[in-house]
Amino acid sequence: MVRLKARISLLLFCSLSALAKEGAIPIRFEGALQESAPDSAPDFRRIRVFDPYERVEIEFEGYPLQAVLDHKLGASWRKLGPTHELKMKCQDGYQVSVPLSRILEHEALVAIRRVDKPGFDLLKKDVTPEKRVELSPAYLVWENIRDRTIRAEGDFGWPFQWVEASLQKIGEGDPLPIPRNGSNRSALRGYTHFKIHCMKCHSLGGIGGKVGPELHYPKNVTGYWQKARLVEWILNPASFRIPNGMPPLAPEHPERKKIARDVVEYLGRIPEKNGGRP
Repeated sequence: MVRLKARISLLLFCSLSALAKEGAIPIRFEGALQESAPDSAPDFRRIRVFDPYERVEIEFEGYPLQAVLDHKLGASWRKLGPTHELKMKCQDGYQVSVPLSRILEHEALVAIRRVDKPGFDLLKKDVTPEKRVELSPAYLVWENIRDRTIRAEGDFGWPFQWVEASLQKIGEGDPLPIPRNGSNRSALRGYTHFKIHCMKCHSLGGIGGKVGPELHYPKNVTGYWQKARLVEWILNPASFRIPNGMPPLAPEHPERKKIARDVVEYLGRIPEKNGGRP
């Protein structure tokens, strides 16, 4: 009886695998660019990642994200890298936006199944108590075993139960204040880095986390901290004050100093109109 159940389970797992490989890309894309998209669907691929939720290495199968965007939107999306982002919506209403420049520079997969086990779910170990969550219809994963940059950014840009996608200008419809018009590229990068590394703990005009201090109201932090000192603080808070509850910025990130400078540049270029009372 045990062998029969095991055999049935294996047959079901193989059947689901075959269906996954033959199925359509399970994401609805809003809008289209003028250039026609290729007729053929992207190749089915396999990738091994360090999953930031389950905190183990897992193999997934699915479609390369760049190829999916080519297929759905045509190759013109690639020209929008510096100014646009991919907005993703999940079944529960959660939304996240990832810059197109990140997609162009790193390897991502629209995963539709796990290789190591039946079922398409994972154990979220970043919450207490731990809980198992369903990933269907799609889970966006990033190669982060060789890519130290993506590994250092944790779970940013890993939406599961992903159902919809669209392109938008960076900051469009985002409550987080965007840099003033005419800001340099450092400030624009800093806007994205703040969302990845800082927003979980810090707020700007009441928008963001509540663990750390507000950084823009009633006075922007760059108005009373020298920018160079602020960069030093972000990189190594313990060198200023012990104890303190702030961790150093992404210790394993190969460009952490540049990121810190970009974040400070962004903070100094937030419009005053975004300084309303939280």
